[in-house]
Amino acid sequence: MTEQKLYQFCDTMAASEYRSLIRPFLDISTLSARLKAEECISTEFSMCDGSWHRMLFTVKKGMSLEM
Repeated sequence: MTEQKLYQFCDTMAASEYRSLIRPFLDISTLSARLKAEECISTEFSMCDGSWHRMLFTVKKGMSLEM
C-alpha cells in the first residue's frame, strides 16, 4: 500500500523526465539493502510545476532494517 502511494505521487507530481529515475528510489522492497551501508540515501527531482525537491530515506539510530 505504501509503495503504491509513493508511485502514485511520482506519476502525478514529478516531471515526466524524472519518473523513471524516482521509481527505483521508491522501491520499498530494496530499501533495506540500499540502506545497509549508508545512514541515508536521497535523490533530487523536478516537479511538474518546475520546482525542485529532494527525497530522503534515513535510518533512525538503533532501528532494525529488517522488514
